[in-house]
This record gives sequence, C-alpha cells and structure tokens, in this order.
Amino acid sequence: MQSFDLVRVVEAKAVEGTTLWLRFSDGCAGTTDLSDAIPARFDELREPDYFARVHLAGGGVEWPNGYDCAPEWLRDRVAVVSTGGRENDDGSNMAGQHAAAVPEISRFLGIIIRMYWDEHAPPHFHAVYGNDEAVIGIDSLELVRGFLPRRAKALTLEWASVHRAELLENWDLCATKQRPNAIPPLE
Repeated sequence: MQSFDLVRVVEAKAVEGTTLWLRFSDGCAGTTDLSDAIPARFDELREPDYFARVHLAGGGVEWPNGYDCAPEWLRDRVAVVSTGGRENDDGSNMAGQHAAAVPEISRFLGIIIRMYWDEHAPPHFHAVYGNDEAVIGIDSLELVRGFLPRRAKALTLEWASVHRAELLENWDLCATKQRPNAIPPLE
C-alpha cells in the first residue's frame, strides 16, 4: 500500500507586521500576511513582538494565546517563492511537481478534495482524510491508488458522482493552468 505524507510546516518566522515566512515539508517556502485572518479576540497578534512568538505545533503554527493555523490552510495562502521538492521512496518527486498546486476545491466531513495543475491522464482528483490519501478517477469513480477508510471513500464517491461534470470542467481548467472552481460540499 502506498502512503502519502500530508503537508506540514517545518519552519516559521515572523518577517514584518502580521506576515509569516514559512517552509513546508513539500519543499515549498514563501510568505503570507495573516492580517485578514486574525479575529478581534486575538488582537495582541497585531503587535509585532507578540506575533514574533510564533512556534510550530501539530504540523502548523501556534502562538502562546492559543491561536493556531492549520498547515493546509497556510499552504493555500502562501505566496510561493521556492519549490524545492523532496524525493519519494520510489525516486519520484511528486511533492516538487505539485508544489505549485491548487490544493483545495472542496471540503466536507473532514475530507479535503484537491486537484493539481499539470497532472497526468486520466482525469482524477485527490481526496485526503486524516493521514490517508487516495487518487480517484473522475470517469470511472474508482480508486486509482492510495487508501481511504470505507466511510470516507463512500462519501467521497457519492460527492464525486453528484459533481462529475464540475470535476471534469476543473480538470480542463487545470490542464490550461487556470485556477479550478470551488465545488459545493456534500450535503
């Protein structure tokens, strides 16, 4: 069985105001300004000295007041300045190839649906649930590789069957390096 690593923050530092410089486990590095994401009850984060107290926690980042940011959310926001990937066990460099990814097109019930630019045929999408990841063919709605627990797989396939046309449209957008559209979650 093939395993997949979820992205995590491996290095973080405050660089200016409410901007973080981050390096991720997939080799990507860049900055993101969190000024629009800081809730009023965490206003102390707007003070440069306090914001600089950021530290790594749970794969993401956290501050002493308990405010934290998930690694996937940060990776979606980062302005990429480096994409030096790492090799997988099979010698491939999927992380480097996908460093400029459009990571998320839908999210529901703990399942994250992703689609990347410059992917190989046949049309497919990636479904992540916890530490598990699977690649699912859009035409066949079958697992191409990877693993999802039975319930997560069933929910993902149900969602994909409802949104197959949108998934194929997003595949075409990604093939021409255009940002795919968000797709509503499973209801």
